Amino acid sequence: MGVRNILEFLSQFYLVALPVLHNIKTVRLLDPGNSNNIVSDSLDDFQKDSISDTMKWLLESIDRNDNAIETYFPANTEYPCDDAKRSAYIVSAAAKPDKLNNEDFG
Repeated sequence: MGVRNILEFLSQFYLVALPVLHNIKTVRLLDPGNSNNIVSDSLDDFQKDSISDTMKWLLESIDRNDNAIETYFPANTEYPCDDAKRSAYIVSAAAKPDKLNNEDFG
């Protein structure tokens, strides 16, 4: 993976990882197809702590060495990314929510 691709992936990864790290213990996540199903209740406090701690460890490891991202998320050589379709998956910083809330999840 080239430097540009690593940096692009890291920025997208952080958009997902940081909200998980900071909100997994407190967010109330509803199933968009069934508002009576509170998905976040399927994890107990120990599991939420474990996810948060693992995410923190992962982010710290990547901060120490950007190339570590390739260890945790190796490229799928069987299905390489088609550059013509790459823009369909790009999320801009403008689309990032300030914080998670119930409306974000249905």
